[in-house]
Amino acid sequence: MKIFRIACVLAALFGFASTLLGADAKPAVSSHEQAARDLYELLGGKNLAKTASMAMLAQFKSNPQMAPYQDIVENWVNKIYAGDSFDQQLVRLYADTYSEDELRQVIAFYKTPVGQKMLQTMPELMQKGMAIGQTLAQEHMPELQQAIAARQRELDAKEQKKEQKPPR
Repeated sequence: MKIFRIACVLAALFGFASTLLGADAKPAVSSHEQAARDLYELLGGKNLAKTASMAMLAQFKSNPQMAPYQDIVENWVNKIYAGDSFDQQLVRLYADTYSEDELRQVIAFYKTPVGQKMLQTMPELMQKGMAIGQTLAQEHMPELQQAIAARQRELDAKEQKKEQKPPR
């Protein structure tokens, strides 16, 4: 009977300790960091990384010369975003950028109907925005190439002048 009581006390203590420590005994986080984590999850969490990596891969796939390397890049991208490092760094970024109160306000906004719509449409808008930027860059590429060529001619001319000066 005495052994039974000791076993019950030990079981109760173990259960109490595991409740206090948590199943994984993870360290407690501040309410500020928890708000940053809540925002990260609300924004898509792991899917956020997946969306970013898919956008990167889409750009990569549009280059036919890179087709033989597609699987290598895909594996590399998946490896980068598979771990917790990306998540932790984004949570830290949110916590460093916004106060706890600001995080709570952003979370409250994203829980509204217009906030939900923004969350749903943001990936498509960002993709379309990148496409617009890419199109504009391509349209103006000749200007950039001309400016770079002009600068190169200036640099070459300066270098030639240096080489032509007699040493003192």
